[in-house]
Amino acid sequence: MGWFGTALGAGIGFMFGGPLGAVIGATAGHFGVDDRNASSVESRQAAYFGTLFCCLAKMAKADGHVSKSEIRVVEDFITNVLKFDGETRKFAIDVFTAARDDSTPAEEYIKQFAEIIQYNQDVGSSFLTVLHQIALADGVLGPNEISILRTAEFHLRLARGTVDSLIGTSSVGDIEKSYKVLECTPDMSDAQIKSAYRESCKKFHPDYLQSKGLPPEFISFANDQMVKIRQAYENINEHRNM
Repeated sequence: MGWFGTALGAGIGFMFGGPLGAVIGATAGHFGVDDRNASSVESRQAAYFGTLFCCLAKMAKADGHVSKSEIRVVEDFITNVLKFDGETRKFAIDVFTAARDDSTPAEEYIKQFAEIIQYNQDVGSSFLTVLHQIALADGVLGPNEISILRTAEFHLRLARGTVDSLIGTSSVGDIEKSYKVLECTPDMSDAQIKSAYRESCKKFHPDYLQSKGLPPEFISFANDQMVKIRQAYENINEHRNM
């Protein structure tokens, strides 16, 4: 049945409880599928997407309202990046709408997600990267959106400065941006740069991410990140004559 069947299960509140269980349960309960015996991987995948859609709703409403351009960005992400169609697409949109209209702050969803993934750094890092990319999709990264990103950094227990590094990649020069993509600095040795490159590739390798319980639909996004990582490394390589 996979993560989607898990998310639609009548036992979603039983599995997750809290605000995440409430919003997904209210959205999907009418399907009437009891999936309380879902595997831990399926449960994590359902939690990943459920929290992601909830947080995207809070991102979109961070300035007080959800604009048509923001709705288009989210729909494009659901349809063209995640490749959702039919019931999965409807599920994503319904969860987004429910979270948009509820009074639960993004922080509560993030805190619950952090507990569900047991503060796994790789899963948390990938989640934050997706949030950042979506927040930037309309061309504006407002202070309330940055606040949500910093809240995620804190509750996911990621390294301090992770958000600053992500934000920096959208505003610095080409070579500086390349260093930030690889989480490097110009004063590092060639060997250290190569090591950082290998580590960055590992974090977004499809097989590695799936082994951490991330949904298969996330892989298309991971592939995009791999392209950026390779481009950054090639840029640094050319700049240094490595």
